Amino acid sequence: MDTDAAVDAATFVPPEHKQELKDFLSAFPDDAEHRMYTSKNREILLQGDVLNDAPVPAWDGENLVLAPGPAVVLSNSCDINQDKDRYATVVPVVRLDDFIADWAKYRGSQEGLAEHIENVRGNKATQLFFLPGRKGIPDSVALLVRAASIPIEMLRPNGKVFELSQLGHYLFMTKLAWHLCRPEAQDAARA
Repeated sequence: MDTDAAVDAATFVPPEHKQELKDFLSAFPDDAEHRMYTSKNREILLQGDVLNDAPVPAWDGENLVLAPGPAVVLSNSCDINQDKDRYATVVPVVRLDDFIADWAKYRGSQEGLAEHIENVRGNKATQLFFLPGRKGIPDSVALLVRAASIPIEMLRPNGKVFELSQLGHYLFMTKLAWHLCRPEAQDAARA
């Protein structure tokens, strides 16, 4: 992911914050723990909140089930707090160490692993949102490709581990937009 291009394309990031976000990304993850999160932890759910025990989709070997686990809220804050919708979209969060082990197992080799880890930790992998460790939570990744909509009443604001700062939220929105709406390759097959 070309982070500068993603920030430039992000119309939701105010122009006065674009260079700050680019600088943040170019040094990422240095000092990210202190700049990415806020200490507020409000009693409402916000887009980008990391929850401790949300029901997230998991494959048990035979069926897709909802299992309690850490998750990031994808839904817009106003939609989940003003009774506009009965469902909220979340994605599971996994420990970076577990993600790396699964990646290496799936690939069957360690080839390319170091470069992939660097891209993940630098928030350059489009389908992943890297979350630097905080408050007893180790470095983790949100799996943007595993989104699920669940009833809002199944989410509890008191299960919030932390919430993003304004800068962290701009980064999250940029990653989400780039993941879902990035330009396709010119040679992409279309009928």
